[in-house]
Amino acid sequence: VDLKIEGLVDIYAITNEPRGREIDIVFAGTSLGEPKIEEENFSEYRYFSLDSLPEKIAYNHRGMIEKWGKNA
Repeated sequence: VDLKIEGLVDIYAITNEPRGREIDIVFAGTSLGEPKIEEENFSEYRYFSLDSLPEKIAYNHRGMIEKWGKNA
């Protein structure tokens, strides 16, 4: 999907990733079209509003999403 990048949310050092350390650079943006989901890579996917996020989200993604939501 094409995106309009609107700003940087934050940069995170992920140290609890089983495959090794990584850096997540999180941007805020707006979709300029419909996302293309490569279904062979996912068994299931859904969209959630900020107030209905699932309880279990990998690593610190909940914190990243909530930080973005406060600035959105």
